[in-house]
Amino acid sequence: MSFSDDERIVIGEIIKPQGLKGECKVYPLTDNVKRYDELIEVFIDDKCYKIQQVKYLNKFVVLKFFGIDDINAAEQLRKKKIEIPIALAKKKAGEYFFFELLDMTVVDKNGCHIGKVLEVLDFPANPALEVEYAVNKQAYIPMVKDVI
Repeated sequence: MSFSDDERIVIGEIIKPQGLKGECKVYPLTDNVKRYDELIEVFIDDKCYKIQQVKYLNKFVVLKFFGIDDINAAEQLRKKKIEIPIALAKKKAGEYFFFELLDMTVVDKNGCHIGKVLEVLDFPANPALEVEYAVNKQAYIPMVKDVI
C-alpha cells in the first residue's frame, strides 16, 4: 500500500478545554504518547495548528496551540481528531498500523488460508483481529505473541 504526502494518521482526540487559557485535554490514540513531544504542528479538520506547549496529565495529553488563547477558542476543538502526516508516524520493524492490517489474508502456521482481516479492535487487554473465515462468519484472534 502506498501513501500520498497528504495522508494522515489520527493520534488523538480532543476531549475538552483544559483551564481558561486555551489548553486542550487530549485522549491519545497512539502507543507512543511521548510522540507529542516531538511534534511541531498537527492537523485538525485539515487545518494546521502549531503546538506551543505539551504537558501530561495522568493518561491524557494537554496541548496548547498558538492562536488558541482562551476557553472559547479551545471549546471549538472539542471532539476533534488530531492528525499527523503518516510520514511522521514512526514504527519499529515488525510493527504495523491497524489500518495496514485491514483486508490482509490470515494464514495458520502451516500456510493454510484462514480468512481476511475485517477490523482491528483495540480492547483494553490487547488488540484483536476480527477475521472473516466464511461468508458472514467471523472470529476474533487476539494480537498476542503466542497467537500471532
